[in-house]
Formats: sequence, structure tokens, C-alpha cells
Amino acid sequence: MTDNMTTVQGIYEAFGRGDVQWILDQLDDDVEWEEGIRDTGLPYLRPGRGKAHVASFFEALAGNLELTRFEPGPLCDGGDVVMVPVLHTGRIVGGGEIPLNWEAHYWRFGSDGKVVAFRHMADWTHHERAAAQVEAATA
Repeated sequence: MTDNMTTVQGIYEAFGRGDVQWILDQLDDDVEWEEGIRDTGLPYLRPGRGKAHVASFFEALAGNLELTRFEPGPLCDGGDVVMVPVLHTGRIVGGGEIPLNWEAHYWRFGSDGKVVAFRHMADWTHHERAAAQVEAATA
């Protein structure tokens, strides 16, 4: 396994144990996070840069999404890019259910072995519909 793939595997392991600091330590100080993603209205899917932005991503994720299943698939080595299919399901806190579905994670590395870019790639309508149930309940 390449060093980049080992790092990505370690990131998923750290995510599973809630070790956000370990994840942040694998990132470039100016990491691009979710660049180019469309506006979903979801607090955990916002583009930004830097470790502080990534820390806020994990806070928003924990406060808004309860994952009941999160299974990274085979890591696909592309040199400075690692792609990972991820099967997940869960619910929006105070909202609706998110059915079992796939997303892909894009990890790009710099020459120093730090993650310089990350992006989720998925059809976010399941999340948006579940989040709309929170809004409907509070209206």
C-alpha cells in the first residue's frame, strides 16, 4: 500500500474512533475542502480552506448527522490522488432518514504527503430531503 493510501486508511480509522485531531494532522495547513460543491444548504457540506474549516466540518457533521452505517470500500490508488467509494446510511438529527447509498471521497496529496484537497462526490438529495424534515418540523 502506498503511503498516501496508508494515510487515507488511517484517516478512516481515526474517523471511526472520533479522533479529529489525528485527521487534522494529516492535512496541509491550506487544505481545500469541498471546493466546487454546489450549495446544498447542509451545514456539513460547505466549501472552504484550512484546518479550522475542516474542524468546523467535523463539528457540523457531528451536530447534524447520525451515521448508522459508514463503510469505506476499496481504496483506489492514483498516485497523488486516492479515491474511495463509501456506503453509508443514517439520519439528520431531528429530521428524516437517509437511505443506504454510495458516495465517493476524493483525496489529493501534496509532495510532502499531506492532504491538499478533499471532496465528497454524491447525490445529496437524500440528505437535503432528510434535512427539509427538520425545517418542516420547526415551521
